[in-house]
Amino acid sequence: MKQLILLVIVLTVSGRHMDAFAEIIRLNSIADIWLSDATVSERDSSAGKNTCFKLKSIQEMGAIRFDVTPVKGKKIESVKLYLRIKGRDMLRHIRVSTISQSWEEGTARWPYSRGNGATFNHANAADKKPWAFPGSQFCDVIMGNGNTITTYDEIKRIGSDWLSIDLTHEIIYAMITNSTDGLAVMDGGTILLFNNFVYSSDKKDSEPYIEVEVADLIDKTPALPEVKAIPAYEHANIETGSIMISVNEKPDVFCWNIKLNGEPVDRWKIPFPRAIQKTGLEQEHLSARSATKDPINFILRDLIPEKEYELEVVAINCLGTASSPAIVHVKASPERKGTPKALPINEPQGPSKPLDLGNNLAVWAVPDLATIDPLTSRSIHSDLAGRGDGHSTNSVWNGKEVTLHGAKGEYVSFQIVMKRKSRNQPVAGIKVIPNELRNGSSCIGVNEYELFNNWYSRPGKDDRWYPAFNIPLKSDETIRIPDAKRGLNNQENQTVLVDIYIPGNSDHGIYRGSIDVEQGESKIALPIVIKVYDFSLPDKLSFWCEFNCYNIPRNHIDYHRLAHQNRCVFNPWRYQPLVKGTGKALTLGWNDYDRQVGPLLSGEAFENNRRSGVPTPVMYLPFEDSWPTCLTKSTYKYNGPWVSLKGLKLNRNDPVYRNAVAQLNEHYLKSDYIGKSLSRDYQEGFARAVMLFAEHFKTMGWNQTEMQCFYGGKKTHRIDYGSEMWWQTDEPFHWDDWLALQFFDNLWTKTISKHSCRFVFVGCPWRHFST
Repeated sequence: MKQLILLVIVLTVSGRHMDAFAEIIRLNSIADIWLSDATVSERDSSAGKNTCFKLKSIQEMGAIRFDVTPVKGKKIESVKLYLRIKGRDMLRHIRVSTISQSWEEGTARWPYSRGNGATFNHANAADKKPWAFPGSQFCDVIMGNGNTITTYDEIKRIGSDWLSIDLTHEIIYAMITNSTDGLAVMDGGTILLFNNFVYSSDKKDSEPYIEVEVADLIDKTPALPEVKAIPAYEHANIETGSIMISVNEKPDVFCWNIKLNGEPVDRWKIPFPRAIQKTGLEQEHLSARSATKDPINFILRDLIPEKEYELEVVAINCLGTASSPAIVHVKASPERKGTPKALPINEPQGPSKPLDLGNNLAVWAVPDLATIDPLTSRSIHSDLAGRGDGHSTNSVWNGKEVTLHGAKGEYVSFQIVMKRKSRNQPVAGIKVIPNELRNGSSCIGVNEYELFNNWYSRPGKDDRWYPAFNIPLKSDETIRIPDAKRGLNNQENQTVLVDIYIPGNSDHGIYRGSIDVEQGESKIALPIVIKVYDFSLPDKLSFWCEFNCYNIPRNHIDYHRLAHQNRCVFNPWRYQPLVKGTGKALTLGWNDYDRQVGPLLSGEAFENNRRSGVPTPVMYLPFEDSWPTCLTKSTYKYNGPWVSLKGLKLNRNDPVYRNAVAQLNEHYLKSDYIGKSLSRDYQEGFARAVMLFAEHFKTMGWNQTEMQCFYGGKKTHRIDYGSEMWWQTDEPFHWDDWLALQFFDNLWTKTISKHSCRFVFVGCPWRHFST
């Protein structure tokens, strides 16, 4: 009887559920390090021997190494990680992942010590060992990056200062199989960016540890891997080759070890089998992702071009038992061919001299992006190394002529600087007159010139004037220095931007001509030489330089045309059709929407553009968390306070404002997972709107534009703008933000997979971390 009572006491005091017949093994932490991405200096700091480390959203985190020897050869039944909190905390979710690179703990005892051992920037500061590829950081080998596996859990508090979280079995198997060097541990974070501290392995009786419930397991050697390898030219670099490896997945395989010519391949280059990748609580939310039995493919890059390699692949089961090696011989691809070789850049050298325009003006040319001070006529900051006054040559001006080069279908540009010689004498009636440029029988006519008068502004705190805006200069318009409209009485010079378009049907070769500057009876010709290369820029863009904004201007088509003309994209967030009804009965009214966006999607808006008739390549869809269905207490189940300061003029120090921030923080700490809280009517309304969009675009024949579902909003907008935003899906920061973005992506994928259209879901990642 006494023995039975003793057993009950032991199980109760432990503070954890425990099967009386299971074997519980404790895994002690043997090393850890505190890493920070918060500031530039902290990324090169470390604290491997400090008695604690900080968990602070995505800014500060820990890496912990454990001794897994006691569980080798055992089947994992359950896993819990235990951390002891130091001081007050604001923790809810803890994120854990493998680390696909080995690291050094170091000996630094104080927080933010000079790099000693691992830092955020290096796996070992002493020899600058990268975490993965050159320039990589800790974030590139954790939390799903660098072929790592992840999990997260809501904390369970034990007493006043201990907490536990459940881990997946695979996390332990990864340590057993040497697929990871310890575990990365991060805080889910809150809007207050609270500093949470937990004790490290250097604090006796408070160190992190793992408890594993285990059972005996009959070991079985994995079968020989089925491996193929081929050259992968499409992944080659300009100096190196690549190969693609395909491995058939087997149920008893946990990971693969790979050697190339006898040298181990870094773990961050080798994926886990899909079944292992899909473990972790966050993976359970991805119901839209379909399974596949295809081989798993991955690329090995930066190989010697066309060299014969011996590839050795070994399958490892969860206990660390290895198969026989599969040997494959493969030749690396050639390096990338046809890549233009960059010529050495030679800084323009030698003296120059401005051209005299009568007794009143000095004239010279500078590059299109150079900024010339209107008061001193010298280049601003480091532009042209300060030598923009016409007395030194530059990349477009040698003191005699303007030299440019470009492809067919491209703009080439420069600026004319016109300086008055006496500040006491205003100069008026200045004209800039283009002339045609000729290459034999081929001509770039005067209608291909576009002239802009630079308008000056003082945008900075230094009270300095800058050329800030380009105002179109009409053919009959004259220039005055100082500009009476600007009111800059001590203005010394005026600059004019000259854009010259090279038509797509031009002959290649050297074009010569000039642009005249006149004032009164005086006139000079600035000679222009343009080298046109023997290739054309396509009208359809292969790279999008996007101008995003959060409002649709009144004359929005003009903004689109201006961007389109200059091979850019104007993409305001967001055009919306009229919504009526909810759920499956939801309808969309297209009249105003089609009037606004139809000409952009058909290309009609660009009929007289340089790239005539080409539709806009990308546009936002209107979806966000409050469209097409509003977030209300009937569509979003949250019992906490519904924060809104809309219409109130408060500053961030106002107690009412601070209370609203605290209530938003409470949402982080108490709200249910988003997928459990949004009503069926809300989700059915979303699916209905996606279907209506897909059908409408098919009917209208709009299939040349990528339509993006972008959840552009911030949680703080709830108090700053009175919106319905509960999550920060634009530049997500904390774990609840990522879970929300993941949920909306999942909802989108489940719906859009039923339709054939150029619709995609795009997130807005902030820093390096993703789900």
